Amino acid sequence: MSLVAWIAIHHALIEALKLYMDDSFLFGLAGRMLYYAPYQCDYPEKQTCLLQLWDKIGVPHECPKQLFGPTLTVISFDVDPNAMSATLPSHKKDALIQHLRLFAGKNFWWTLHEYQQLAGWCEWSFNIFPLLKPGLSAIYKKIRGKDKLYARLHVNNTIISELQWMAKHMEHLPGLLFYKSLDFNPLSDDVVVAYTDASGLGMGVWSPYDDFAGQSPLPCDGPKNTIFFFEALAVCSAVHAIPNMLESPSRMIIYMDNSNTVAMFNLLRAHPPYNSILLAAVDVLLEYKVDLRVEFIPGSENGVADALS
Repeated sequence: MSLVAWIAIHHALIEALKLYMDDSFLFGLAGRMLYYAPYQCDYPEKQTCLLQLWDKIGVPHECPKQLFGPTLTVISFDVDPNAMSATLPSHKKDALIQHLRLFAGKNFWWTLHEYQQLAGWCEWSFNIFPLLKPGLSAIYKKIRGKDKLYARLHVNNTIISELQWMAKHMEHLPGLLFYKSLDFNPLSDDVVVAYTDASGLGMGVWSPYDDFAGQSPLPCDGPKNTIFFFEALAVCSAVHAIPNMLESPSRMIIYMDNSNTVAMFNLLRAHPPYNSILLAAVDVLLEYKVDLRVEFIPGSENGVADALS
């Protein structure tokens, strides 16, 4: 089907055609309809052109599968091209939330296969709810290195907490808005810029456009012999400044000079000892509807935050 899609785009000039496995989908202006005689039906213009191309090159198709409308289910997500959004169908979202809560029963045991099924189900939902990725950290630690599919594994307190965290947020989350966060211009009025750093003595946060600087000693109960935890905690601290701002921003950029921390926040993946930092940051981002981007800068460009730390 990839070759057929290439022909459709480059020779039949059908714009905006997308393909997933053997499912083709596209969008067009409402009202531009074209009659397709074999099915005795008016379809959107581009859809009719695609059906005619398939007929010409001998690709089989069936009438019940030729769907269109103001919203459409595409690879199990409800896509609205006018709102530029994608959501989970409500019944599928409710089923996942119910299963998360069932799985998180205290003193429950589940097979490795059931753990893997739940992880796959959640990973699918992260296409719509990407900020919930930290909710699988404890499950991945639990199943790492195991290969006996029907061996039973105990649900520990960390797994219970993370799954309940996911279910709580998922209940209230809307769909994914396309293009909402493409423009991260640091000079935009609704973008907050911060620089963070950590040292063996403390942590520093500097927001140059808001005339704010903060410093804190390292927490006495933090891990020893690692700076990574405190670099990540400094970023989380900058995020937790959002509730105290006079006007909540829609976007936030944090610059810092530790590449592991940059990767942790942009991938939303962390080893269990650091995952609580991600969970705490995501709580604020979701409550205040802020999009976060963490970017790397060389230490030589992070002098103020470095001095504060």
